[in-house]
Amino acid sequence: MTLKRRVMHDFEISELSAVNSPAQVHAKALIAKAIPTTRPIIVKVNPPVATKKDDAVSFKSFAEAVDHLKTIAGMSGTEAMTKARALHPELFKSYQEAPNTSLAKKQADDDAAAIAKGVARSHQIDALVRTTALAKRVSRVDALRLVRKANPELFGED
Repeated sequence: MTLKRRVMHDFEISELSAVNSPAQVHAKALIAKAIPTTRPIIVKVNPPVATKKDDAVSFKSFAEAVDHLKTIAGMSGTEAMTKARALHPELFKSYQEAPNTSLAKKQADDDAAAIAKGVARSHQIDALVRTTALAKRVSRVDALRLVRKANPELFGED
C-alpha cells in the first residue's frame, strides 16, 4: 500500500530553529553556533607535575587541576574550569573560600597610595589658590585659573 503524498502550496515560515540541545522554548536567536561535542586530545611534552594515586590524578590546588585539563585535554580555560569543578568539588570549594591575599593587599596598597597622592596634591592646589587669591586680590575661580596656568603638572597636564 502506498501512501498518498500531500503537497503544501501556500505556507509561511515564521521560525526556523537548529539546536543540539533544547533550551528555553520561547528564546530566539538570529545566528547560533554549536561547540563540537568531541575535541581533539592534545598531549604536550611537559605536563604539570601531579601525583598518581590509584589511577586518579591528585592536585594540590584547583588551579593545578584546571591547568592539567587545559594542557593534557586541550580544553579552553572555561571548559577546563567547568570540568575541574565537577571532578574536584573540594578543591573548588577551597578555591572559592580562600581570599587572594597577595592581590588584594597589593590593590589596597596601590589604592591607598593613589588616594594619599591625590589628597596631598589637592591640599597643595588649595594652598596655592588661597595665597594667589589673597596676593592678587582676585576671586578663587580666577586664582584657580592662574594656578592652573602656572603649574600644569599639578593638574596632570604637561
